Amino acid sequence: MRQIYVTIMSLSRKLDMQYNKNTNNLTARQYQIILAIRLSPQRESTMVSIAKKLGTTKQNTAQLLFILERKGYVSKSICEDNKREIKIQVTDSGLNAMLEYAQTDAAVMTEIFDELTEDEMEALRHLLKKLHCYDGDGNSDFEFDAYQLFENEYCELLIKILDEYKKRKC
Repeated sequence: MRQIYVTIMSLSRKLDMQYNKNTNNLTARQYQIILAIRLSPQRESTMVSIAKKLGTTKQNTAQLLFILERKGYVSKSICEDNKREIKIQVTDSGLNAMLEYAQTDAAVMTEIFDELTEDEMEALRHLLKKLHCYDGDGNSDFEFDAYQLFENEYCELLIKILDEYKKRKC
C-alpha cells in the first residue's frame, strides 16, 4: 500500500511538472479552479464551493484565486444575497488561457498515455476512481461535468486529440 501511495504522489508531482513546463499561463491547479468555476451555475462560484468541488482547502483555493485574479483570469464581486460571500467569475482572458491550456493538454496527454491500451486506461481510471472514493465522498460529478464541458466547447480539439492518439497506436 505504501508503494502505491508513494507512486501516486510521485506521479502527481511529475504530471504537474510536465504540464507546468508546457504551459505559460496556467498551472494544472489553476486550470482546475477555472474549470470548477465554469462548471458552476451561471459560471460563477464562491471560494467554498470551488474548494469543495476540487476536494481542497479554502485557504489553498484562496491562494490560487489570488494569483488568477492578479493575472486577470478571474474577477471577484460581493454576493448580493449574502454580503459575506464573494462571487468569482472567469474573465475573457481566463477563457482564452483555458483554451490555450486545453490545447497543450492534448499534446501532453497523448504523450503520457501513449504506451497504454484503451483497456489499460479504463482499468486505471476505474481503480483511481475507486481509490478516490475511499472516504465516501466520490466527488465524481466534477470528472463527468469537466468532460462534458470539454466535449461541448472544445469538440474539435477533442477530435484532434483522439485522432492523434489513434495515429500513434497504429
